[in-house]
Amino acid sequence: MDRLAAGPDVLFCYGTLRFGTVLEALLGRIPARVPASLPGWRAAALEGRVYPGLVSAPDVAADGMVLTDLSSREWKILDAFEDDRYELQALTPLHWDPRVGVRMATR
Repeated sequence: MDRLAAGPDVLFCYGTLRFGTVLEALLGRIPARVPASLPGWRAAALEGRVYPGLVSAPDVAADGMVLTDLSSREWKILDAFEDDRYELQALTPLHWDPRVGVRMATR
């Protein structure tokens, strides 16, 4: 199953994809982005990995950015950049239009 088949056009980032230099290196540009936070989650070290993941945390919110203008091609690039074990979930961060579903990497 193609996890990008739903065609999301925004992405909540909480790790290295928040940084312009990383986005520029991967995409050749820095997409439009806005600060956001995701209630009920926190970024945490994951066993056996060198990068963070999101874990459930009812009383906190993970800080990050929402990338708002990704093309299908750019989504594929960012998806390939991530580990095969990450999972996309439709969520709505704070400080973001609640009518827009956001896909994010977790696990």
